[in-house]
Amino acid sequence: MTLAIEPVVDVFDRATDRFAAQLERAPAAAGARAIPGMEWTIEEVAAHVLSGLRAYGAMGTGGPSMWQSFDTGPADNARMIAATPERDLATIAAEVRTTAEGLREIFLDHGNGTLTWHTGVQLPTPVFAAIGCGELLLHGRDIARGLGASWPIAPADAAVLAQGMLEIGPHFVDPNRARGVTRTYELRLRHAPRYTFAFNDGTVTVAASGTARAECRINAQPLPFVLLAYGRVSLWNPILKGQMLAWGRKPWLGLQLPGLLRKP
Repeated sequence: MTLAIEPVVDVFDRATDRFAAQLERAPAAAGARAIPGMEWTIEEVAAHVLSGLRAYGAMGTGGPSMWQSFDTGPADNARMIAATPERDLATIAAEVRTTAEGLREIFLDHGNGTLTWHTGVQLPTPVFAAIGCGELLLHGRDIARGLGASWPIAPADAAVLAQGMLEIGPHFVDPNRARGVTRTYELRLRHAPRYTFAFNDGTVTVAASGTARAECRINAQPLPFVLLAYGRVSLWNPILKGQMLAWGRKPWLGLQLPGLLRKP
């Protein structure tokens, strides 16, 4: 784990302010708008983020996970949205700011220690915080698409999101597709360390280091990589734009990597 808590909290603070400010600026009736390519409306995505921050705050103080399992995550997210009464965007913005401030204090209190995440998984606090940054920045981008607004994500911030996502990668292996697969990938992202993904018959081991044993090496810009991992773009989008390149002894294995993992 190479993330440190202070720079991740800086990203979290800026992401919180951007997310809340976008909701505060949105037209009063914008909440009911559908977001292209998603089943949720703007207000439902905003409620999802608020419910997620509340869940993270609860877990950060010893409370239970809101997910029954990693398999039920999508259904549990829908249940959490339904249980979140706020739908007015300005109200959600205010609650996001308040909830995020409490979560920020939890992050700083635990420093570079650990926090309990979904289903009892222990995560380094900077990784836990990086996943929270991803919720704000990626769903902020979703809402911006619904509003027809711009939502740039800086490469260095995207690298924080990518490292958080890579650290939780072992929990999102698709056991059926990965069964019988034994291979090693090396991932190189700008503004981030090299990562090794070693698959072994349905499981994967992740290490924040390079390896000479990789059959396939992937060089990617952080933001396109994150958008691909979270299902916001197709695999061919970053490939055709020159934002992702595979090489090594078996470069074609790069095309198969997304299919071995479920979306976080």
